[in-house]
Amino acid sequence: MWASREVPGSKSLWCDMRIIGGSARGRKLITDTGLETRPTAERTREALFNILMQNVPGACLLDVFSGSGAVCAEALSRGASYTAAIDISRTAVDIIKKNTALKGIEGKCVVYHGDWAHILPGLKCVFDIVYIDPPYRLTDVYGKVFRELVRCSLIGKDSIVVTESEKSLPEDTIPEARLTDERRYGKAVLGFWRIKEV
Repeated sequence: MWASREVPGSKSLWCDMRIIGGSARGRKLITDTGLETRPTAERTREALFNILMQNVPGACLLDVFSGSGAVCAEALSRGASYTAAIDISRTAVDIIKKNTALKGIEGKCVVYHGDWAHILPGLKCVFDIVYIDPPYRLTDVYGKVFRELVRCSLIGKDSIVVTESEKSLPEDTIPEARLTDERRYGKAVLGFWRIKEV
């Protein structure tokens, strides 16, 4: 879910989004019809976590453009030990807090309000999985986020960085990384990246 921009007069609603698997399977998630968000489709989210099935239990996950927090909630439901979510919208941050406070997954998500470039330098965890899903038009942000993750020592050689984009990203989009896998689900393309070995 990409970072959100608030629209005046917006109102939060329960919607058809839900957690797909794990201990909180079937629980509904909140979104806000007044936020200009593009929720990660359930099919895409299900495919993502099926691919990462062996990596999620016990993992630390970072969602850089979190929106509704659905990726964090799904990860916690499937056994992640800790998640962190970043979003620039105050309304989105409030929604993320609600979605990650559902019974069974509560207390394991730290939510940060602000721009990713200001938040990342203050984080101390080495994340096993990082999800980067900015507005599709911002094609240059993937490399910028990845470089900051490396600079701040927030990912290691075994970390998996997942990008969601509208089109396949050229491998030189993130020069410091190698693309290990790529899958298309409807309008979304998931790329799986790791730090290049020197």
